[in-house]
Amino acid sequence: MKPKLYILISLLSGTFLFSCKTANKLYNKGNYDEAIALASKKLQKNPDDTELQSLIVAAYRNAVSTHES
Repeated sequence: MKPKLYILISLLSGTFLFSCKTANKLYNKGNYDEAIALASKKLQKNPDDTELQSLIVAAYRNAVSTHES
């Protein structure tokens, strides 16, 4: 029973880390609008994630700057 629990926890944490990395990758590639959309969707599931919150703020600022120029 315990090995199954460890596998499940590992898969869930890996999925969570991958989802955060995906928003970061979009941000780093300059896809600010998509990064905002993905990060906000992930924040609905975990509103206390400070990394995603700061990513949205930075992506929003860069998106506004890009759209204005």
